[in-house]
Amino acid sequence: MRSLKSRLIGAATLWIAIGMITAGFVLSAIFKQHVTEQFWEELYVHLDELQRLTETDENGAHLQRNLSDPRYEVALSGFYWEIQKSGKTLARSPSLQGLALKMPADGPDGTNVHTHTIDGPTGALLIAEKTFAKPLDVFPVQYIIGTDQRQLDEVLQGFNRTLSWSLAGFGISMVVAAALLILFAMRPLGQLREALSAVRSGGQKALQGTFPTEVQPLVDDLNTLLSSTAELVLRARTQAGNLAHGLKTPLAILTDEAYRIEARGLSDASTTILGQCRKMQTQIDYQLA
Repeated sequence: MRSLKSRLIGAATLWIAIGMITAGFVLSAIFKQHVTEQFWEELYVHLDELQRLTETDENGAHLQRNLSDPRYEVALSGFYWEIQKSGKTLARSPSLQGLALKMPADGPDGTNVHTHTIDGPTGALLIAEKTFAKPLDVFPVQYIIGTDQRQLDEVLQGFNRTLSWSLAGFGISMVVAAALLILFAMRPLGQLREALSAVRSGGQKALQGTFPTEVQPLVDDLNTLLSSTAELVLRARTQAGNLAHGLKTPLAILTDEAYRIEARGLSDASTTILGQCRKMQTQIDYQLA
């Protein structure tokens, strides 16, 4: 049978584990939502910057200066931009190599910002794009900026790893703290057991010691029980002694009469009476002892 301590520690461990797992999922989801929103906000800012810095003419498009983020200048860095018109590339970032980015067809609100996930040169690419048309342009200019999804996934994975180790360490410390707290809370029961052993061995007549207010009523009830039990035992001993002493005199008379009967020649009757008297005397001596 499992002890109360092990049950309490097991229950505390279970609830702490459930709490840590739940907290891990909740915190991970909150962080993912927050980081994803920041991720897209950064793309929107870079998209506005790309449109603001771009100059277009009949020969194509060029930027007045590079974007503020230097990663768009590093080949295959995972940060790309491209300017298209009627499916043709007008300009692209130095980081983008290979074929032009294939964009899904937008709906009627093509002038608004759209987000997509497409295949890029270095993996899945998260895209923010919008179109802009001058009054006399037949085809609008399409501004595209994107970042590899692995950039977002690496941030989330790094956070989840740190969160897992942190919650695991915190959970272990909580289990240890709970176990120590339970052991400390159960100490009065151990003291009560030692006090009962002292009473059982005869060293004490009542439970001695200082106990918490939650345990003290139990100690008082046990002391009352011990006291009443001692009184009952004492009363029983007194009654047994009185009974034994009350029987000694009649028994002595019966013994004398048995010897007188024997003297008259009735040895069989005398033997029977003396045998029964000896049995009664044995019982009386036992009760007195």
